Amino acid sequence: MKNLFLFAPYLIFYIFFILLIFKKLNSSHEKKFVLFFWFILLIFIGLRHEIGGDWPVYLKRFYEYKSQSFYELFFQLEPGYPIINKIFSFWEKGYYLVNLICAFFALFGLYKISGHFNSPYLSLVMAFPYYITIVSMGYTRQSVAIGCLLLVLDSLLLNKYYRSLVYGLVALSFHTPSLLPLSLVAFFTILSKKNFKALFLCIGILLFSLLMIKDHLLSRGQDYLGRHGLQKQSVSTQEVIPLPSPLPSINSSQNHISTKTPAPSEGTIRYTSQGAQPRLLMLIFICCFLFFFRVHFFKNKDEFLTWLGLLILPFILYPMSFYFSTLADRLGLYSLPVTFLFAGNLIKTSKYKNLLKLSLFLFSLSYLILWLSLSRYAKIAWLPYDNLLFKYLPL
Repeated sequence: MKNLFLFAPYLIFYIFFILLIFKKLNSSHEKKFVLFFWFILLIFIGLRHEIGGDWPVYLKRFYEYKSQSFYELFFQLEPGYPIINKIFSFWEKGYYLVNLICAFFALFGLYKISGHFNSPYLSLVMAFPYYITIVSMGYTRQSVAIGCLLLVLDSLLLNKYYRSLVYGLVALSFHTPSLLPLSLVAFFTILSKKNFKALFLCIGILLFSLLMIKDHLLSRGQDYLGRHGLQKQSVSTQEVIPLPSPLPSINSSQNHISTKTPAPSEGTIRYTSQGAQPRLLMLIFICCFLFFFRVHFFKNKDEFLTWLGLLILPFILYPMSFYFSTLADRLGLYSLPVTFLFAGNLIKTSKYKNLLKLSLFLFSLSYLILWLSLSRYAKIAWLPYDNLLFKYLPL
């Protein structure tokens, strides 16, 4: 009972889901209700306080960026996140505004891509436990990149190619490893148009980009592998986020926000993710299902080819996971959109419609409760939930 009380801020969203997927609302009421739901979700993620595995790391960076010039930040390889931090560093609560902007990108991408599915609310149910709760609140920069990837898919499905290019560049400015999924999506989309000049241009740009950022990617790989990269693995986790070491509280007189969340240590440990293979296998199973029943899930061949890059990605990453499990696990997050597609287009016309809805609902709810109950990182960095607005409530 105590656990359920702790979980309540997360579980309350399932009341919204029940109303959205099981109850027929008046069209005008539904529009207002959905708008209210997205607004609450934005506040829930964006104004969270000391929640998420990356909270202390990015809090520290927030104050580091404040002392740097816009010029210095702009010419970093991933300038998007530092520049947003710099813009809002002049406000006392600027760090919350940074999270709010990042949450907007993550949610806006989900909102746009869900509009292409037959059951958009079921895709939200599928997205909530992992993409919204864990990724959007635990991997801030990557959540923006995934949100932009969703916006790229949305733009390509609408034949808005220049817009997709802009979103792709924004994704890269936050998380350069997004180059892999973006390249796969671009490759198969161009292939579907049979524009071979554009295809060769895409390959050329990819090779040039890899050449330009190879040192950064190697450095990023070492971050995932540990300081001594290929040493014998000394720590093994089964969780989404490696167990970090405590971060001391920061002096409030310096306008810093104290934190209860630990920060990753700078030791010589190489972290591994034993959950990488099961998660990638689950994605592979869903991708196989989508491939073999593509007539049911995709409107036409062009739509299938637009998604094909993300369907292939888990197959590329699975062999990698045996050697570089954490890196493969993090890159595998870019295939999460296929789970939204699966849930959103699973139900078209069926006499088992309500049973399938209930099954997806219970799967999502069970996944979240199990993770919150069993994950030590959930207890460290996600529980109890706190929000900036709570301090202003008359409790």
